[in-house]
Amino acid sequence: MKIKNISMIAMLARVCGCAVICWMLSATVCAQDYKVVERSQKKVPTWVGNVEENFIIATATDDNLEGAKQKCLDNVKLQIAQSVAQNIEFSSENLIEQLTKGHDVDATAEFRSKSTVQVGALPFISGITFAKASDSYWEKLSEKKSGKIVYSFSVRYPFTKGELYALQEEFNKRDEEMVALVTEMEQNVDEIQSVEEIDACIAKLKPAVEYFFDNARKQWVESVVNRYKKIPALISVEGRNGIDGYIVSLMFKGRKIKTSAMPKMKANCASQLAAKAKGDDIIITYNDEDCLDDEENFIELTFKLPGKQLKHKFFIE
Repeated sequence: MKIKNISMIAMLARVCGCAVICWMLSATVCAQDYKVVERSQKKVPTWVGNVEENFIIATATDDNLEGAKQKCLDNVKLQIAQSVAQNIEFSSENLIEQLTKGHDVDATAEFRSKSTVQVGALPFISGITFAKASDSYWEKLSEKKSGKIVYSFSVRYPFTKGELYALQEEFNKRDEEMVALVTEMEQNVDEIQSVEEIDACIAKLKPAVEYFFDNARKQWVESVVNRYKKIPALISVEGRNGIDGYIVSLMFKGRKIKTSAMPKMKANCASQLAAKAKGDDIIITYNDEDCLDDEENFIELTFKLPGKQLKHKFFIE
């Protein structure tokens, strides 16, 4: 089966009585017909495979040393992320066969982890590096029957309760800020006052799009972004003759919406075309001296909206 969420990892860890499930998987692999052909230290450090207060112990295997090292670091990130935010998702290709007999658990695994911790913009994840590890250990292993070579990499990474509480506080603060932002922007969708607000609001939501790591809230913020993207399709143009010229209004859900960008204009006979904003409207002025009474005289306006061009054509009397 494929591990889909953090709760499954936690369940396996509790059943197995091991705080570091990845070490359990790797150690099981190593115990099955493998022999050590090379190691980074003469003796296996006492911390490998054990649980230590204020430390995270992680182990991973791969066909090459760098791959095992990177997976090991990913495991550290995953465990820290799990401690800080219990609902963080990750994807993996961990294949686990678990046989339970009474209170004993015999777990075997083919450990091909491609885990990706989706923690968005949380700064503490990017700050997790091997430079901060207190110790590391690796082994080059050979399968006795086939001679296949695999590498096992272990790391001892400091992580105190004080650091955990600080990260939880930071995470909760950031989380609340993002929820408040999306809630505000969602309530503002139908209340925007200008065309320029559309792109500005989408840009304002970008940090939340990048931040949310759980599907439900990611879909929520993406749905709000899509509502803003659909606004141009709901904008129409209304026009009427006025004393100062032809009056044009952009309409959104029955009310006027402003734009700072004046429309492009073309006419079949009129000259001296000009457009200027007046309140929520745009006044179009022109000279029609060259227009003939027996012709269909018109001026066409083109408004450039985000992802759309909006045209309006009116006739000169």
